[in-house]
Amino acid sequence: MGKRVAALLLACVMSTCLANDTQKIVMGYRTTEKPPSIEQAPSNAGYFKDIYSEAARRSALELEIVRMPKKRILEGLKSGEIDFYPSFVFTTRRSTYAYWFDSGRSQKNVAISLSTLRDLKSSDDLKGLTQLVSIGSPDYLAGFDKSQLLENKMTEVSIERALSLLKSGRADFYIYQEDALRYHLKSNKLSGYKIHSQLLNESIPDYIGFSKMSALFNATPNPDYDSGRPLAPDNLPEIPHPNAHVHRFNDALKAMSADGTTQRIYQTYFE
Repeated sequence: MGKRVAALLLACVMSTCLANDTQKIVMGYRTTEKPPSIEQAPSNAGYFKDIYSEAARRSALELEIVRMPKKRILEGLKSGEIDFYPSFVFTTRRSTYAYWFDSGRSQKNVAISLSTLRDLKSSDDLKGLTQLVSIGSPDYLAGFDKSQLLENKMTEVSIERALSLLKSGRADFYIYQEDALRYHLKSNKLSGYKIHSQLLNESIPDYIGFSKMSALFNATPNPDYDSGRPLAPDNLPEIPHPNAHVHRFNDALKAMSADGTTQRIYQTYFE
């Protein structure tokens, strides 16, 4: 009987160890909220947690979410301590340490201002205005004539703080993702603000930025890379190796988009 009990105990211990050996995939995000995608730290509840937990599960991975100031998160991406950052805008500089793939939905960046500001549709409409810029964010106005545009740069700008700064006259407009802005205005029943949807017309895929230094990333040359074209999320010298964890994670997100899971989770939070 003693040997049987010992064998059962050993089997339980081994089962627990195997369960705890599940490979983690670490998502990093700044400490401020971005409702309904993620709540203010330390809470991680929201769309990001649901969508990427499911993608991790389908990839035989376990999602872990780390919250730090954005500058530290970016350093973690560079070192590989952070595996990925959601809704990560592409820049050539970032492509030195990150790889991009589609999360399964699209997004549109828009400007928001007080309702008394003139309509913003082109570079000419920005003359003499002050843009609120969150340090570490991409240049949303790349290609615009900004010679007569001022910038007020600040750290850790949440939507709530941005609207407060606009209201106090510290800036004239702020650029952010349209669905998050509209959700915030609607859920908080706010008025007196205007969304300028024609300043930046193009809807773009919502990309994940994945660390090239991550233990889950293993690259292989991209046979479709065109050195004659500018670097872009769909034109990078390397792609994930088919056997890499990141490749399975990417495949899981594609499958979730195809089978309707992504849209169902999105509607739960945004509609």
